[in-house]
Amino acid sequence: MWPFVEEMIAKSDDKTLVVTNIPREIWEETDFLKLFEPFGEVTSAKLAPEKGNLRAKCGFVTFVNKEDAHKAIDELNNSAPRGFNQRVLGVNWAPTPKKSTWIERKDFKETATMFHF
Repeated sequence: MWPFVEEMIAKSDDKTLVVTNIPREIWEETDFLKLFEPFGEVTSAKLAPEKGNLRAKCGFVTFVNKEDAHKAIDELNNSAPRGFNQRVLGVNWAPTPKKSTWIERKDFKETATMFHF
């Protein structure tokens, strides 16, 4: 997986959106942020870094509250914002970091002793 995506997923929560197919005209994170400000307060708006003169057209946006994030999905997913070459955005919930389900051996021994296994 691309390091930028790994880093953003590690930081994501239940108020974070992943945005794909971002219009070519959006090169700055401030312009990216402007797409989402009408829906509520945004704490973070990050675009994938450039590779040469190309930008992978994806980014992550985190809202202060989940309701605003949901409004952004409802309004922007599968839409073509005006002035952006009719490019259809993909806006959905970002994956959240997976929590390890492995139990450390030390913890298991302590738990086993406590329950007399």
